[in-house]
Amino acid sequence: MLCGADQNPNPRGTLEHARRYGQALAAEVGRVLGTALLPVRPPIRTALEVVPLDFAPHTRAAFEQEATSPDKYRQRRARLMLAAYDGGQPVRQTPYPVQAVRLGADLTLLALAGEVVVDYALRVKRELAGENLIVAGYCHDVMG
Repeated sequence: MLCGADQNPNPRGTLEHARRYGQALAAEVGRVLGTALLPVRPPIRTALEVVPLDFAPHTRAAFEQEATSPDKYRQRRARLMLAAYDGGQPVRQTPYPVQAVRLGADLTLLALAGEVVVDYALRVKRELAGENLIVAGYCHDVMG
């Protein structure tokens, strides 16, 4: 899945919304396929690095309070984090895999873990201006 947009389109919730979004996506694919396509040449090079991604600072008390939330997902996270605190190893970071696949000088695919929304793709494209770059999320790992 690429970083085409944020995950929750608005409006949403009806079959008609899904049809409209599907038709818009299909129209864009058709438009692109109707343009002159460029070849992708060898060599293929890859790089993978796993970096520690720090969480925001947190306390046991914050998760004790979150455990009383009416949201079952927050309750579950709070229980897991409290168990980690009880075990003397509170979770302070997660490993974050980042991979690049370079196809000659023609195209680079940047594979990011987790639910990466469009803001990250736009930033990477700004920082690597001039690259023919595709940024993809949900690669290697989905935390949470």
